[in-house]
Amino acid sequence: MLVLNSPCCAWSLPAAGGSMHDGLLEVAIFPGMGRRDLIRSVVTLWREGHYEDPPIVLREREVRIEADAPLAIRADGRLAGALPATFRCRAGELAVFVPEAARA
Repeated sequence: MLVLNSPCCAWSLPAAGGSMHDGLLEVAIFPGMGRRDLIRSVVTLWREGHYEDPPIVLREREVRIEADAPLAIRADGRLAGALPATFRCRAGELAVFVPEAARA
């Protein structure tokens, strides 16, 4: 499962569509996939430009994920806690300033 606020995930691979500006999180669910199947699916996406078995995609402002056993959460490749966890999208919270020289 992926929770994103971006149309792409690792290595700029298309993950779940969506927008970083709509105030919604995209939740991509890969039912019945273990790690090996998920890796194979991502490799297929990288090589062929589409998922072998596309994920189910939900869009929500807030998502709570629970599991029967504690599972690690990774954010941008780093350990960021464990389940259960609640994720919220807060539209307009991040302002990015680009120097004038970089705009040209």
